[in-house]
Amino acid sequence: MNSIMPVDSPEKKKISLKDFESHKHISNLLNGLLQRRAANAIDMALQASSYDSNDILVEIGPSQYLLLMLLYAFTAEDLTFAYLLLELGDLIKPQLKSYLKVWLMDEFSFHPDKIYKAVRFLCRKKDRLDVPTHILEMILHLKDKYNIIQQCITNEDSDVLEWIHDFQPKNS
Repeated sequence: MNSIMPVDSPEKKKISLKDFESHKHISNLLNGLLQRRAANAIDMALQASSYDSNDILVEIGPSQYLLLMLLYAFTAEDLTFAYLLLELGDLIKPQLKSYLKVWLMDEFSFHPDKIYKAVRFLCRKKDRLDVPTHILEMILHLKDKYNIIQQCITNEDSDVLEWIHDFQPKNS
């Protein structure tokens, strides 16, 4: 890694992080954590996909890949991974919303409990996670296919039910 980081010194000396063994070690550990989570996200998508396993990995673009990873983070209730992925949220352009809604609905059959868990997580973390409205719309668009309203009623989850009801998407 060729990162250069300014050091708080009177001369504002710049140093290369690649020379620090501790930095390399921690970077490798962090990379491993992210790789495992990304692999889990793809595994979840592959299990639910109508695509051939190789096709999904070759054919999906960055927006689709990030959306699948976010969906995984929400279903896994992984706040840390969700925070990191949302830093890249600009990759999912609002103008792709209509296409991605249909793609997510038509190309995948997730277990309904996973989608319910994702929606419940988003509701419970709404004050802590800054999820762009168009991404919320894509996830909440799944509510009918996966009977989320019925699951809320069955589980007496009035907070989630109210949140879904009150959500007002822009230009759906």
